[in-house]
Amino acid sequence: MPVKMKMVKDFNLKKIKLDVHRELNDAIVIIAKNIEHGIKVKKQFGQPFTPNAESTELRKGFNHRLKEFGDMMDSRSMQFTFATKAKQVSTLLPVANRIDAAFYNHFGTSNIPETLFWGISKQAELLAVRKVEEKINRLVDNA
Repeated sequence: MPVKMKMVKDFNLKKIKLDVHRELNDAIVIIAKNIEHGIKVKKQFGQPFTPNAESTELRKGFNHRLKEFGDMMDSRSMQFTFATKAKQVSTLLPVANRIDAAFYNHFGTSNIPETLFWGISKQAELLAVRKVEEKINRLVDNA
């Protein structure tokens, strides 16, 4: 009867210095660009945004669901807090003065239809996760 054997790799967990702050920052930029692209082309998750009501379009002077004033059209929509070696956490939010508007547009209200824009495409998600996974795999392989 053959003997069953397992291959085991010995490694020292103490050698793993989990530093993925650069990869987290790369990932958050991928996510932000994907969200901003969706806003720019008025489409997210393969679905076009619901048009504004006629009265809203008349008041604004244009028909873009997630833009309120003309000065927002070309401005950055997202704000970042980047990860550092000491604090390996990065965050992404709508620009500070637009957080409420982003919430109301994303989830909808009694007067505003839901416009799901705060999310990313499957392709962007896979790319962002792959960046961090590859670094973690290199760290474990070198342990």
